[in-house]
Amino acid sequence: AVIMISFNTMFAPLVSDFYNRGEQERLVKLLKSVTKWVTALGVPVFALLAIFSAQALRIMGTHYTAGATALSILAVAQLVDAASGPVAMLLMMCGRPRVILFNNVIVFFLDVLFCILLIPRYGIVGAALAYIITISLFNMGAYIGVVALLKLQPFGAGYAKVLAAGVIASGLAVALKETL
Repeated sequence: AVIMISFNTMFAPLVSDFYNRGEQERLVKLLKSVTKWVTALGVPVFALLAIFSAQALRIMGTHYTAGATALSILAVAQLVDAASGPVAMLLMMCGRPRVILFNNVIVFFLDVLFCILLIPRYGIVGAALAYIITISLFNMGAYIGVVALLKLQPFGAGYAKVLAAGVIASGLAVALKETL
């Protein structure tokens, strides 16, 4: 989340400027670059928190390791959020805040519903599952808005390379964890 917030702070004024000047090509290039970098910086954090969740929680005390599964799910949720790129910010800065508001309202009610359904049965893991579902739906809605309304694609060729490197690095981290 910190990585995304940092990039959005730099990204927002440039988006507004490029969009208002009609510099579509520069906007697309910036969008793809920011999406790639946020994902590239988010993957190592994800890998550490998802794969070594119990070890990370053990720093706070051994009784916190019970939340390892929930932390792993939340790490995946944050990676989904980061890997989606700044699509929500893009919609807001390009004059489509109502789309984000509508998306937020729908996702809010779905989050409440999923919490009601999942928390009583699965506890903290249910809460984490509700969050990953709703953050994924929110980003999917924002992505659809960017593609349909703005006719922009946040994913470029460099994005696939970042994801491939992340998958390989995560696989190596899992193998390392198994050997320890």
